[in-house]
Amino acid sequence: MKVIICDDQAIVRDGLEMLLKLEPDIEVVGINDLLEPDYLAEKPFLSWCLIVRDASKTLEATLQSIRQRTPMAEIVIVDTMSSDDGATWGIAERYADQLVTYDGPRGDCALARDSGLDA
Repeated sequence: MKVIICDDQAIVRDGLEMLLKLEPDIEVVGINDLLEPDYLAEKPFLSWCLIVRDASKTLEATLQSIRQRTPMAEIVIVDTMSSDDGATWGIAERYADQLVTYDGPRGDCALARDSGLDA
């Protein structure tokens, strides 16, 4: 996981950096007293990977909520061969940054997830 530390107090920034560096799966990629908008525009900090199938009844509300709460996030949708006449795909196209069709073994969520992560 990559983390940017932002706080207006240097002692807080230094303390957080020291603690986070103790965690092997966390990489501190930036430290600042302000989070510059230009820095945010470079790359999303969060990627959502949704695995869906025939989700047209709930997908739009879910994606609207994600966009509202995390507008800078990347959304990757993996469609596992929906059979709802393109309804799921149509909704996904309006919100997703990347769309992936997964046609591998049914029920294998790990492979579907991996195809989204590879996108």
